[in-house]
This record gives sequence, C-alpha cells and structure tokens, in this order.
Amino acid sequence: MIVDLNNCHETILSYIEDKEIIIETYEHMKNAYADMILNHYYFIIERDLISDILVDLTYILSQNNINRGRVIGNIDMEEDDGYQSD
Repeated sequence: MIVDLNNCHETILSYIEDKEIIIETYEHMKNAYADMILNHYYFIIERDLISDILVDLTYILSQNNINRGRVIGNIDMEEDDGYQSD
C-alpha cells in the first residue's frame, strides 16, 4: 500500500487499530511503523515529516506528559530553525 501525505494519518491509525497495537511511547510507534514497512506499506513522505507525524500520533494515542513534551519539543525546534509563521 502506498502511504503519502493524503492518507498517512488514517492509514497508520487504521493499521494500529486493526492489529490491536497498544501505543504508549514513541518507541511503540516506531516499532509499529517498522512493522508496517515489513507488511508492504510504502511511505513516500520525507523521513523528517514521518517522524513528526509519528510523534503527533503517539500523543493522540497516549496523552501523557512525556508524549506532550515531545510534541512541544518538535514545535520549539521548528521555531528555532526559522520555520515559524508570524
């Protein structure tokens, strides 16, 4: 299956739900992503963007302070790199 920006969130969340994978940490999410690759999911998205998406989805699936901090940290890094919009 081809996974791109148009279907990535839905595809990843559906895979996790269908396989009954429990996501509590970013490590769990990375393992689910690796499993998807082994199951012939072809991601045509830049690696940095995939990482950001996986961080966000981890927080959606496990809303705790650590996962929230990772989301906020990603936003702070983007602002530091000059990507902020005014």
